[in-house]
Formats: sequence, C-alpha cells, structure tokens
Amino acid sequence: MSKTPQQLYQERQKRVSDAIALKRPDRIPVFGETARYARECLGISDEERWRNVEKALEAAFQSAVYFEPDLGGFDLGAGNAAIVPVLGPLDCKRYMWAGHGLPANAGTPQWVQAEIMSADEYDALIYDPSDFVARKYWPRAYAKLAGLALLPPIREGMDLYGAPTSFAVFGTTEGLEALDTLRQAGQAAQEIAVLMKNWTERMKQAGFPLFFSGRVCQTPFDMICDFLRGQKGIMMDMYRRPEKLLKACEKLLPMTVEGLVRSAKGPGSSLVGWSETGSSLVGLGLRGSMEGFTSLQQFQRFFWPTVREAMVALVKEGLTVMLFCEGDLTSRLETMSDVPPGKIFYWLERVDLVKAKKILGDKVCISGNVPISLLATGTPDDVRAYCKKIIDIMGKEGGLILGPSGMTDEARVENVKVMIDFTKEYGVC
Repeated sequence: MSKTPQQLYQERQKRVSDAIALKRPDRIPVFGETARYARECLGISDEERWRNVEKALEAAFQSAVYFEPDLGGFDLGAGNAAIVPVLGPLDCKRYMWAGHGLPANAGTPQWVQAEIMSADEYDALIYDPSDFVARKYWPRAYAKLAGLALLPPIREGMDLYGAPTSFAVFGTTEGLEALDTLRQAGQAAQEIAVLMKNWTERMKQAGFPLFFSGRVCQTPFDMICDFLRGQKGIMMDMYRRPEKLLKACEKLLPMTVEGLVRSAKGPGSSLVGWSETGSSLVGLGLRGSMEGFTSLQQFQRFFWPTVREAMVALVKEGLTVMLFCEGDLTSRLETMSDVPPGKIFYWLERVDLVKAKKILGDKVCISGNVPISLLATGTPDDVRAYCKKIIDIMGKEGGLILGPSGMTDEARVENVKVMIDFTKEYGVC
C-alpha cells in the first residue's frame, strides 16, 4: 500500500533529523536537483526562473516531484526566486543574473567584485552598521537609491529640531526616485511573500520538507568581504588593519544571529513543520575560508571565532545549523570540530572524507561531496560508483546526508536522478 504525502513528509523529516543528530536513520538521506531539468524537461529558461517567481517555484515543485529527494528546493527554490523581482527595480550593481548583465541562458548568477566600503570607513561601520547600510551601502550598491546618500545620519532624526532636516532629501528629485523605487521593491516583496508561503505549504502537502526553514546568510567575515571590501580589499585588511576587521566582524555577529532567528521563528517565517520537532534549519555560508585564499592561522583568527559563536547561539535558540563550506577545508577540520554535537551539519564542497569522518564523525553531520563536475560530465555508472564510495567511507550509522558538492546548474538530469535513486537503494541502514 502506497504511503500518503503526509507519511512521506514525516519519514523524510525524521530521516534528516536523525542523520543530523548522529542517530542511525532508516536510510541515508539524499537531496539534489538541477536547473537543466527546468530548461530541458519543463521548458523554463534560466532568465524566466530569475525574473518570474511563479515559474521559479513551479520548477522547484516539479523537480521535487520528479527527483523525490528528502529535502526539496535547495537550488531552484524560494531563496533564489525572491532576488531578482525585489533587487531588479533597484538596479542592483553588485549582482548579475540572466538578463541583467549576463546572457539569457546564463545559469548561476555572478557577484561583481567591488570595493563598496573604503578602508577608512571601518569606524563608521562599527559605530552604526544600520546607518552605514542605509546611507553608504544602499546608494552605492543600487543605482536607483543613490539619493539616500544625501541623508544625514538617521540617528539624528529622533531629535525634534533635527527631524525636518532628516526628511528634506525626500523632497529632492533623487530622494523621490529612491522612494518610488523602494515602493516598487516593497510591493514585489509583499507579493513574493504570499507566493512563497503558498509554495511552502504546497511542498509540505506533496510530502517534501524544505532544505532551508529560515534564510541563509554569510558569516561576518564573508559579509564584509562579499558586500563591502571585496576580496582584494579584505586580503589587504588582514595585514594592514586586522584589529579593525576583527572589531567589524564582532559587531556584525549579533546581527547575523538575530536575522537568522527571526527568519525561522518570527512572524511570516517560512518555517513549516520543522518547529514541531525542534529541528528548524537555517544556513550560514562560509566562502572565503578555503585553502588557497586564507591560511589556517588566518582562518583561526578572522573566521572561526565569530562563526562558532554564531552557530552556538543559533543552537541555543533551538535551531539546527547548516554550514555551507566552499572549497577545500581539510586543513581546518580539527578547528571546525569544536561545536555542539548533533546540532550542526557541514555541507562540504571538497574535503578528504576519510579525515572528515575521523575528525568530525562524532560531532557533526557531513553533507554533499558528490562533485558537480562528475554530475555534469560523468556517466550514471560513474555517479553510482562515487556515491557507493562516499557511503562506504562514511558508514550507515548516521551523520551523513548525501548530495551534490554545490549548486547544480549544469548537472545532467539523469545523473542527479541516479545519485538519488542509488542512495535510496544502497543507503538503507
């Protein structure tokens, strides 16, 4: 007798929760999808997915139905669907996507490396991050918000006699353009919130827990690197002004935690079902800590203290943390083992799995590690052999969620399907 979607939802949810908690699941959980399924099987182009939220969410839903993963919407889902309709009207200069700086058939969006914050502005960021975002970052990152640079410090608007001056900018041509653009972005965000809520419920009714319950954000160091200083700037900062960089990371730490907690547990959160088991899932992205960009000593000084503190704080809030680790972090595994056991999983792009199992096996769940290159260019037999290797190394006692090593824009449909189907067959515990 076939199982109902509700039964499948509970089974998948428990399977993932058990793996993260380092308990033996009924089988190894697996996730995966590919934008090629949207293009080749559903006829939805990359540009359509980025510009049309309804088509993006439909692609994510149909992909879940076809691939039948244990976690849905990890690549094609809600997070990506919200970016373009909201940031597009602002004329975002920091991000390019299909139809906005990139060809219509382009897959993964691209960051634009830029030094949005100068080296001598650290003090302003540390003193008042919110004011810095509104008066410095927004006008520089979004062309249509340039008028906000004319604002006086927002904190001065609390004063009775300072308030008239604070509002004066909104009577200028530049200020009016910013207000109208913010209205457009706000309307788009409201519309998307409704669509995403309906999509989340639709996914649940079809039997699929979501890959992320709350949102994903960068760690403090990466936030400064990606959005403010750029890779060149922050590399120099580690040598020329390390104390300023550390103070800025510490300043952004509570903002990171508060934002993730609010996204998962606050009003309007996308959390559906996970809160019933205390397994609500949020994500942190670890981008610039990989070997070849920073040394182990730099990782231990600039990255890990705030990353660990953020994860510990999130766990205390009853959340489960996914740390997406880009690049090779094999030399950092010992440092990364100092975390609360059974509450965190590391999505590892490239790592020595034998060492990872030995060092992290009793602390965190390990996820990913099927190379995107293999899924894009290998044969189905190659994929089966690699998945078997991962399962044999990691074992079936818990602590493994199998999946791709990163985003799967160019992964072949048949290879993703094989990865999921083989894991379901061979990964029975």
